[in-house]
Amino acid sequence: MSAYPDPAMMSDAELAAYLRAVTDAQQAVRFDWPRHARPEQLEPDAAYRVWLLLAGRGFGKTRTGAETMRSWASKPRGHFAVIAKTEREVLNICFEAPRAGLVAVIPPKEVAQFNRGSGSILLRLTNGTIIRGFGAQDPDTLRGYAFDGVWCDEYAAWPLQTAQGVYDMAWFCMREAAAPHMVISTTPKPLPHVKKLLTRYAKQKTSRRRRRIVVTRGRTLDNAANLSDDALEELLEQYQGTRLGRQELDAELLSDVEGALWKTAWIEAGRVDADDVPELTRTVVSVDPADTVSETSDETGIVAVGRGVDGDHYVLADRSMRIAGVAAARRIWQCYVDVDADLVVYEGSSAWMRDILVDAWTAMQAEGLLPGGDAPLDVVQARVSKRVRAEPVAARYEVDPPRVHHVGTMAKLEDQLTTWTPESGHSPDRLDALVHGVAYLRVREARRAVVASPLAGTAGRSLPVHGSRR
Repeated sequence: MSAYPDPAMMSDAELAAYLRAVTDAQQAVRFDWPRHARPEQLEPDAAYRVWLLLAGRGFGKTRTGAETMRSWASKPRGHFAVIAKTEREVLNICFEAPRAGLVAVIPPKEVAQFNRGSGSILLRLTNGTIIRGFGAQDPDTLRGYAFDGVWCDEYAAWPLQTAQGVYDMAWFCMREAAAPHMVISTTPKPLPHVKKLLTRYAKQKTSRRRRRIVVTRGRTLDNAANLSDDALEELLEQYQGTRLGRQELDAELLSDVEGALWKTAWIEAGRVDADDVPELTRTVVSVDPADTVSETSDETGIVAVGRGVDGDHYVLADRSMRIAGVAAARRIWQCYVDVDADLVVYEGSSAWMRDILVDAWTAMQAEGLLPGGDAPLDVVQARVSKRVRAEPVAARYEVDPPRVHHVGTMAKLEDQLTTWTPESGHSPDRLDALVHGVAYLRVREARRAVVASPLAGTAGRSLPVHGSRR
């Protein structure tokens, strides 16, 4: 005899009740997080205040943060906050990520209201609990609220200028909570606000005080069963064992390289989104050519840089790769089109570069991919040492506020910047292209800036002005 009832023998009312029961059972399994989670994704048992989840890309950090928030929100009439780098990230990732966001992990029958509007991201549950979303650009957006718990997503990606202030304000907002909790999910980076938490964690390990900070570490491979086999194979082939892979895949907190001219914190402090880029007065695609293509050859450095009306420089794209010849030239011109550049500048030690760029320009014109006219090209000569060329550009990153801004993340370029030391003896291609581009714009802008001087003997003459801003 079958253990399952025969729907054909049921009345309409019995069939409807049976289908509801089956659906409820399926939903119960789907939303049973402890059933699906790995042990390291479950909230710590011990009493804690901060759960710092340092894990690689694809580990399941977002799902863990969302499920932890869902667990907190199951208690009636709670009030919670979710904070990410910007409102866009908090909405698109923390709330609406298809398999990992709050809307995906909370059963629909428990949701009473969901507001997606800018400045009012809010999820209200049927038990009276409210979950609000915030960007991390301004601590004062949290002022006045009282929360029972806070989820901070990708803490290491928060704006460096405001990250610590937002973290501090979040704790002030939990001043009335009986048992305040914070879960921080992030890929680690050696930034002051991240290192401050880890320093507190290290100190408490050597004391007899109750553990207030719990740290969980995880790697991308921990979640391999739920990741694309092809994507994982590509990631491991390209990045395993590299500095970038150690950070993004293995979640190592890498310290700054002694003697490197760039520091991670400087790049983070100047990072902007595409929407924050001002009008650009001039944009170049800067090229550091590679003569050959082989397993051991250099890449062709292809980096787009623009100068804003504010006088700052904006790194728009890094299209560098191990490529040469016609393929490299076509890639360079495609970057020129993509960023709406004014011209291409290339390092002049490769005499063949101009000819091949002109040939590619003509061919792509005939294909309708480029505008008419002559190829907009200029050459730069490396007449001084790499250190001498690089130091003034690195200095523009170091000043507060930074004068060079990366538009989005360019992981391989940033890896070269933060690991190269002048004494290393090798020649990083992406770094060279960036340095040539920024230096070219600075020199050309300085030459174009003129002012009529009232000094005796100079009436009617235009003198070049070299700006005082470094």
